[in-house]
Amino acid sequence: MGLLWAGAGITAGVGAMLAGHWGSIHRERRFMVLGFLASAAAILDVTLLPNLPMLAAGFAFIGLVSGPIDVAVLSLRQRGTDPAWLSRVLAVSISLNTCGWPLGSALAGILVTRFR
Repeated sequence: MGLLWAGAGITAGVGAMLAGHWGSIHRERRFMVLGFLASAAAILDVTLLPNLPMLAAGFAFIGLVSGPIDVAVLSLRQRGTDPAWLSRVLAVSISLNTCGWPLGSALAGILVTRFR
């Protein structure tokens, strides 16, 4: 599981760098919607074909599309925040965004074992 999370983290970094290279100014909402839809497709893929290679590919893909989502969210937040508060706001935002992954993973594990 740790290797799967590491793979998702590496591909999220790649996705964030790609999003930064493409530029997201005034396209943040589009990046977010497309990233959410792509994540949903990857999650559906993982649930329909539950084997280790598909799980690894799903995690990697989810990481890849979460990078642009993070760039878009932080870009929107950056424009809406007073520069004096920016570092504090971004630190709290990133912390809250990333704490959901392990919590969601734990909840999903409980639900999958209970209802499968």
